[in-house]
Amino acid sequence: MELSHWDKKEQAPLVEFLGASLLSHPLMMYYCPDRDKREKFITRYMEHNLPRWIQTGTVLVSDPAHAVGVLLPKNAPEYRSPSKGALSMLSVDHSRRIQSHRNVTRNIVGVMIPREKPVQVLTLFGNAAAQKQELLQLVSEAQDLADEKQFVLVYDTFSRRLVDALENQGFSTGYQRNFLDTHFIQTLMTYNISVSYTHLTLPTI
Repeated sequence: MELSHWDKKEQAPLVEFLGASLLSHPLMMYYCPDRDKREKFITRYMEHNLPRWIQTGTVLVSDPAHAVGVLLPKNAPEYRSPSKGALSMLSVDHSRRIQSHRNVTRNIVGVMIPREKPVQVLTLFGNAAAQKQELLQLVSEAQDLADEKQFVLVYDTFSRRLVDALENQGFSTGYQRNFLDTHFIQTLMTYNISVSYTHLTLPTI
């Protein structure tokens, strides 16, 4: 289900649920290494970004509202520079980590997919152990949009829990490598394109 408008009070239960359920989400762990501060960080991160993602991309919400899928064009503002609001909301370290992830992802996608191809990057926010079926349904909805609007769908994740399932849903794993100098493994999977990634060479970040 697409979330087409933002009402802070109406969406408060969703934000509260995500704050608690994403404590072990690998991307949130990278963004906010301090577990004691992570729930507050996630809540503020979602409150700040969900209304912006509705404007710049597509936000899909599971039923029940326990997981979120975010589709953003590869050239969305989020993949260029953080907004002033984001900088004031987050610590310098949080902002640096978020922007590092976005820069790396943008550069990899730029190498993987021909420039002329329209691309949208999918990020899933949910507990892959507890909400696997809800997350896979969100992916199916994203695939339907990709088929309808004829864009390349790139799934970006720091978790390998859904990789096998998504390969069964028509995705191909195009990139899998340690993220920078961390222990996190970043995986990028593609749908709606056939490309050989064997000789993928990344640009300098």
